[in-house]
Amino acid sequence: MEPALDCGLARAAVSEETPYERAAVSWEIVGTQGDDDPQCGYRTAFVQVDVPANTRAEIRLPGMPEQTVKSGHHVFLTRTERRA
Repeated sequence: MEPALDCGLARAAVSEETPYERAAVSWEIVGTQGDDDPQCGYRTAFVQVDVPANTRAEIRLPGMPEQTVKSGHHVFLTRTERRA
């Protein structure tokens, strides 16, 4: 899963029924840094991922190494560059 955190939205969510269960990802921008200069700074995103039973998911988020997670509910807090 690689959510597009820099798409200009403040939050997004999507889910899909799979043969194993529901897979889902949601995220929300929860903070910004550098408000005095729109060309600088970063945004903080709260990302939640639900991985169906007996499966794994590759997670790619800005500022974090790619990782593979097992089934279950996973929560990440990451930073992404701020759009001008």
